[in-house]
Amino acid sequence: MGRKRVPQELKIVRGTYQPCRDPRGGEKISNALQNVPRVPSGLRDEGKKLWQRLTAYLVEVGILLEHHIPLLQIVCMEYQVYWDANSRLASGKRIKLEERRELRLLKNGAYQNFRMLLLEFGLTPSAAEKIPKPGKKKEMDAIEKIMKGTSRAG
Repeated sequence: MGRKRVPQELKIVRGTYQPCRDPRGGEKISNALQNVPRVPSGLRDEGKKLWQRLTAYLVEVGILLEHHIPLLQIVCMEYQVYWDANSRLASGKRIKLEERRELRLLKNGAYQNFRMLLLEFGLTPSAAEKIPKPGKKKEMDAIEKIMKGTSRAG
């Protein structure tokens, strides 16, 4: 089946975009949102906090598009479900065994969904390292300088 395709927007931000390999004919996508969208009404405390952090980051690096909003809302909802189930389990109150099992299943399912959705956005820690931080220019290493002809070996 192979690996999932990296979204074109992410390739542009990372600096790995090659128009010759783009099945869409090399068209540039420049309709990234410039402002952080409002928090959806269905989110509660922890979901709202995550929404604000994620949307601010995605807008800052220039890869948040309008059609990402519903999926990002689901990411935050799954985080909220995980947070709620975990808080209930850790509350110290007596919980019936059956309810404890249900909360653990709910928590584990929400975690799996949350994790898979983060992979879709490229927001795992390993993927986030590959996205250059805005305002910082990557310095060329010695091999890159030689390849570009800006430094001579010897």
